[in-house]
Amino acid sequence: MIRHWIVLAAAVTTITGCSSGGPPPASGAPQVGTVVKHDELYAPGVTYDLTAVQDRNVLVAPILAPSDSVWKVMPGVFIELGVDPGTVDQRNRVIANTSFVARHTLGDSRVSKYVDCGSVMGAKTADQATVTLSLVVQVVADSGDISQLRTQLGGVATMDGAVANRITCTSTGALEARIARMVNDELAHRTKH
Repeated sequence: MIRHWIVLAAAVTTITGCSSGGPPPASGAPQVGTVVKHDELYAPGVTYDLTAVQDRNVLVAPILAPSDSVWKVMPGVFIELGVDPGTVDQRNRVIANTSFVARHTLGDSRVSKYVDCGSVMGAKTADQATVTLSLVVQVVADSGDISQLRTQLGGVATMDGAVANRITCTSTGALEARIARMVNDELAHRTKH
């Protein structure tokens, strides 16, 4: 039986659950949290509702620095990763690119290091396919000079450019950890100079 994965653009909403009780998210800003995928499949005389709710993992890393300082280094982190910061929401301190393409590598690493899209005949799909990724990061003030870095990564792999071969990819947690390290390294560098 051939399985066809139908994945449509996810409804992207704003990061919630901030412990700081800050302002509500701006309309249209990217959101880390629940994603609703709306779709219907039509067959002769029958309509199938394929709407699905997916809880995406948000990885939270504590950063020992004020949120203002952390926020200032985020654009540089995205650029160093080779990810264009498509959305920069100063008010809610959200930086994101919800649709960038990685082919085989992301930065200096294989895509499969960061996302799991399954495998075909022993080969990792993420390294063989074109993967469209979504990366959303929010900087949240925690307490005093401690911040939270809330990061979410997901994606869709496309084999041979065919919609029927689109596969949902999940994060391995490695990119989120790398971003936290990059932020800490840059903050340490800035305090020395």
